[in-house]
Amino acid sequence: MQYRLDRVEVGEAQVLAATWAFARKGVRGTEFRYPVTDRNHRSRNKWVFAVRVPDDSNGRIEVRPLQTPNDRTFAGLERRSLTFMRGGRRYTRYRYCPLALAVPNGSASRDLIHRRQKPQLPSWLRRLGWRLKQKATVRSTKGTDGESLVVLVQQGDHAEMIRLFMATKAWVLKRRVALD
Repeated sequence: MQYRLDRVEVGEAQVLAATWAFARKGVRGTEFRYPVTDRNHRSRNKWVFAVRVPDDSNGRIEVRPLQTPNDRTFAGLERRSLTFMRGGRRYTRYRYCPLALAVPNGSASRDLIHRRQKPQLPSWLRRLGWRLKQKATVRSTKGTDGESLVVLVQQGDHAEMIRLFMATKAWVLKRRVALD
């Protein structure tokens, strides 16, 4: 089976005022709840996602599943999330998230991907094309993560953010993808 992002159908959002914690600090904003069907699978393909958008425009947008299909592979994914930060430099109209794959063997929660690992990525992630960038290209960094890869998404494109969660967490676990 070949996974494709366009087979992930995102329904209408339920909009709620919400508060949540991020890095042990309270965040106030809006939570969008989306029913999602992953048509890459015939059964056990119903999800519910929350996209949490903070009132602070510089805050991080959080994407996490609230309900996962009844499949052992996806157990614990409701405790994982993607966070999208505001882009810098030429990418101010975009949000970006670090490209970090779920680790199938459970030894770590995620595997941050570096530039040299790009050819090893599963085909559904390599097809992201121009949206895969080196972090130093998108935002200045003081740390050592300048060579890590990030994915760009249009500012308010919640459906694409959800699809990225599926591609980097759910499908990676289902296929047991592991990089060197």
